[in-house]
Amino acid sequence: MLLDEMCAKKPGFSFVTPSWRLKHRSFLHDRDLDFMHVLCPGTELPAYEEAMRTPLDQCPHGPPPPLPPGFISRKSWGRNAAFCQFVQVLNDSNIVISHWDDLYTIDWTTLFPDI
Repeated sequence: MLLDEMCAKKPGFSFVTPSWRLKHRSFLHDRDLDFMHVLCPGTELPAYEEAMRTPLDQCPHGPPPPLPPGFISRKSWGRNAAFCQFVQVLNDSNIVISHWDDLYTIDWTTLFPDI
């Protein structure tokens, strides 16, 4: 994974997620969102920091933002959903949110394979 190439393809904010899927407990996406974040517009670091202060919070104002394209919600996405404020803060800053599920996933490595 080369960041320059990644940012050329997806210039906003993106998640690199694990290979396994979550069942029944995800509002924003059906994969774990804690593994790797890529913020391409470095000048937007303050918006990312604001979104990350309370990433699981509900939306504090206005209608909820739409679920980002390609994301799979296993629960009802809306104003009261976890990650709603996270998405709202990035949307308010015109930062496109995406993921790399179709090209890259992260998995645990075997540090000490059986010999």
